[in-house]
Amino acid sequence: MAGISYNLTMKIGILGSGFGIYGYLPAACKNFYSPIVLEKNRNKIDLRPELIQYKKRITYAECEKSLIEKSDALIIATTPKYQFELVQSFDLKNINHLYLEKPIAPSLESYSDLIKFLTSNKKSFSVAYLFIYTSWYTEVTNLLKYSHGNNLKFMWSVKKIQSTWKNSVESGGGLLHFYGIHFLALLYHLGISNINIEIIENNEKVEINAIDESNNKIHILINYAENSYFEIKLIDILGDNVILEDQTPFGLQNKLGIEDTRVDLIARYLKDFKTTSRSTGLGIEEYIYRVLKSCRENPN
Repeated sequence: MAGISYNLTMKIGILGSGFGIYGYLPAACKNFYSPIVLEKNRNKIDLRPELIQYKKRITYAECEKSLIEKSDALIIATTPKYQFELVQSFDLKNINHLYLEKPIAPSLESYSDLIKFLTSNKKSFSVAYLFIYTSWYTEVTNLLKYSHGNNLKFMWSVKKIQSTWKNSVESGGGLLHFYGIHFLALLYHLGISNINIEIIENNEKVEINAIDESNNKIHILINYAENSYFEIKLIDILGDNVILEDQTPFGLQNKLGIEDTRVDLIARYLKDFKTTSRSTGLGIEEYIYRVLKSCRENPN
């Protein structure tokens, strides 16, 4: 499939009043795109000091329909339910590319339905799995490339906030579908077959175990905790080697007045799908769907 042809004046619509505003908006501006957001988000933008430098670049639209009609590409940073409904209900014929958020739908059934819809309508899309844009991703891939029979361990402790859909399995969230899905995307990029993946899930913890072609064992633990923490550790014959320790896989996040560290990752992600031929997220989404489906059908 041919790459997407954009220019520096590409109009990119942003739907979402949270990370859409403090994450995607500055990322789009860093790539010299012209962002279009809903009028109802103007006050939120005015209240964030780190966004002042971008205010002159922003165009406002009164409603979703108007925003979509003015846009060349569309970012959807909303709940999975709204994203699932919006993609199928609005006329997107003028939209060259959809930048979706994970998970792309609230349930396994709707996940499959949306993949089929995007495929049948030949809609170019991608999903913001950001691990491949982090500083540690290259180090991890090199370690696995030159390792044999070692253990690579990831631990991600997530601070639980009760009032968000991100912790609600019924809404499409939860440890596996909102946080663990990042690691499923990582395993896809590492070329690890889902046949070798085992997922153990309960309300407070998710474990993902995989084995690569060099017999390296990859163990991933995600749990709720009082404080956020992220660690990568390689265990070999020399002992435990800590590769990374941080607050999250992305560093510091969402502190008023300070740019979220994910902004630069998002900017790279947006630019990646502008300048390369990787114009569809179909392969990775089919992979993730198969893994999630297998997990449900074969619970541990």
